[in-house]
Amino acid sequence: MCGTCGAKITKHRVLEHINSTDSMQANFTEIKTDFSKSYGTILLSKDGRTKICYEHPRKITIIKNNGIILHYDHELDELSQFKNKDNLLESLLSNKLNADSEITCQDQNCVVTITDGSERSIAITLISTEKDELEVKSINIIDGDLQSIMEFKNLKRNIKLNPNMFYFERDHNKLFDY
Repeated sequence: MCGTCGAKITKHRVLEHINSTDSMQANFTEIKTDFSKSYGTILLSKDGRTKICYEHPRKITIIKNNGIILHYDHELDELSQFKNKDNLLESLLSNKLNADSEITCQDQNCVVTITDGSERSIAITLISTEKDELEVKSINIIDGDLQSIMEFKNLKRNIKLNPNMFYFERDHNKLFDY
């Protein structure tokens, strides 16, 4: 546990920052275990809704909510639906972190690690900006032997969410809505 993280970041500030985040939207670059890269946008909401839009190497949209994962491959025009197992990414904002949360800091960076008691974990890296504000810089997801790091740019917190952000549309017909 860190108490005071570097000169400007305290454990209290880190917990307050994450727990006060209701939603998050960012552009990302994702690097996987095999060193492959993809990029796109991600939208996370405290109520558990998640939308990931991959633009490269293949245009894919993933929406997670209410125990369902929808996977739409734009090139194949193919929609798949799965039941959602517990997902650490989806629960990132919905879980309240507390004083017992694992937080380690070095210089102007802090890492918060969330585990589910198995081989799965998620580590959130926060940095202190020039304006002395905290910013989520990346998320490292580990699920057994698989690892994925999402590095964020243009991150916006606590944005107003439009329900239309969480459905697919094909030929102006709504395919799925929460």
